[in-house]
Amino acid sequence: MKEIVKINLDNEMDLILAHKRSMKLAELCGMSNMIQTSFATAVSEIARTVIGRDRKSVLRLMIELLRNNRKNLIAVISTNDKPGKELQEAVKYANRLTGNLKVTEKNDGTEVTLTNAIVLSGLINDARLDTFSQYFKKKHTAPGNGRKAERERTAI
Repeated sequence: MKEIVKINLDNEMDLILAHKRSMKLAELCGMSNMIQTSFATAVSEIARTVIGRDRKSVLRLMIELLRNNRKNLIAVISTNDKPGKELQEAVKYANRLTGNLKVTEKNDGTEVTLTNAIVLSGLINDARLDTFSQYFKKKHTAPGNGRKAERERTAI
């Protein structure tokens, strides 16, 4: 599995970043607009419920490499909190959008994994995966300003 993007989910601005980056990675993977939107909305729905209130939450967007050159787009949202009613409702909604969602309770919190098959996965090789990673590193951070500049660009 190759991690492409990692976002700390601290506040509502991070929720916007999570949605935009999920949408963009799905687009880079060649997914249709409908699938891009469904995937990004499902990620946002789960992320919304784990932000704030002294939680340590992280979104990782990855590409899973399978046999026969198949690949999956994976979003893993981890939090140090136990699943509450709000997360359970979000999981139901997100599952209707993606159809492939798994919730894992761990000693130190909860992990929600959303999986979406990449139909045109034969076009995505190791070099292209590196390009995806570089795209997010170069496009979304400014030297010396870090997340503040990233959030300001998103707000524009």
